[in-house]
Amino acid sequence: MVAWLTRVERWIPGAAALLWWSIFYPGLFGDDSLIHLTDARIGYVPVWFTAWWIYIVDFVSIGTRAIPLLTLAGAFALAYAAYGWIATVFPAGRARAITVLAIVISPVVGAMGIQVRHDAPMTAALLLCAAVLSRTWNGAPFNRNDVALLALAALMLPTRHNGVPTIAVSALVLLAMGRRHRRQAAAMLMVAATAWVITWSATRASGNSSAVHPGQTVEWVMGDISCLLSNAGVDATAVEWSTLERIATRTAWPQAAACVAMNPMLRDDSFSMTAVETHYDDLVGVWRSMASRYPLLMLRAHATRVRLHLPPFVGGPPEVVSFLHSTILPNDFGLEWKFPAVAERARVAIRAWNAMSYVLGNSALWLMVLMLLAWRRREYRAGLLPAIIIGTVLNLGLIAAAPISEGRYGLFILIAGQSAALYFVLTPRAAAPAATGGP
Repeated sequence: MVAWLTRVERWIPGAAALLWWSIFYPGLFGDDSLIHLTDARIGYVPVWFTAWWIYIVDFVSIGTRAIPLLTLAGAFALAYAAYGWIATVFPAGRARAITVLAIVISPVVGAMGIQVRHDAPMTAALLLCAAVLSRTWNGAPFNRNDVALLALAALMLPTRHNGVPTIAVSALVLLAMGRRHRRQAAAMLMVAATAWVITWSATRASGNSSAVHPGQTVEWVMGDISCLLSNAGVDATAVEWSTLERIATRTAWPQAAACVAMNPMLRDDSFSMTAVETHYDDLVGVWRSMASRYPLLMLRAHATRVRLHLPPFVGGPPEVVSFLHSTILPNDFGLEWKFPAVAERARVAIRAWNAMSYVLGNSALWLMVLMLLAWRRREYRAGLLPAIIIGTVLNLGLIAAAPISEGRYGLFILIAGQSAALYFVLTPRAAAPAATGGP
């Protein structure tokens, strides 16, 4: 059986993607998915989720007339990107074949792939970049396959706002590592530049003046302030309230729930996004002044809010945070499961994954696993280092400005870390060094 898996390894991701798509046909659709589809249907292209992502949703789904095609494409893209990274870093054999099967059949790849969420294509782009860097890490020249993969990555990278900055900063890290990695740094800068041009073009084509909504730049600020104000004995000054009350009422700001989930204030009747757009600089000033008065409490509030991007227990005790949607919400697209009885049984696997999110969804934990494995298994270090660099840059950005603590934001790290951990569990210490020749 294992020998057969090794022979058909390259077909496993496609088979797994088709299996997930068939069981949950036409896919899994939560609030975000339905928002994207609605925007594409009515021709509204905002920048909250990037204009380029809405254009992709519209194009691949043929104007939302073929939504299952969109979820199938997402499933294939994520599954094969994960396979590409695994096959580049680890040599062919029993352990790699089992690792590929386990990862692409797991909910973190399968369930995420069949949702209409921009996390999947952006993660696929990061995996492709990491795979190319791993293959060329020890000086191998770039080939046509590498160029094709990086071109594909450049198309998927702008689907999330943090995709371009993550690759751009990773390129700067490569530059800082010396002349040996200048070619790789240049390649990553080219990917980031191409993705930025796509972002800029899509933004202008959609009639928007900025690629990022002003509210997104301070969403984490509002979360920190709401969480901080929920503490007994904490209050804002009159000057601070003069800014805060332009955005929402005084009673709407303190939100204990903002410490662990999306800030409920954002759904309050008194909340004004228009006021946020006008006063977002003032909001940052309020955050700074409150942080200077309550430094430890603000630090705790922020750490609690991003706890899944910090090592376990640093941000507080375990909390179950669902990051994989497992249903189809009521919608105007006629979307419902083709095989509801089968889907209802199968979604137990997704719910189990969510129940273990404090471990399986903790990006800092799996980043540390990657670092530990690279340190302990030197023969695989060259293959793992690119993922560690990209993952570190990604995770630091999430720690700084993630709007909520959710595992899907660090999906790249989860896939890479869990793949590596499983492979090394299956591989004896005396195994042959990694052959980074690609799939």
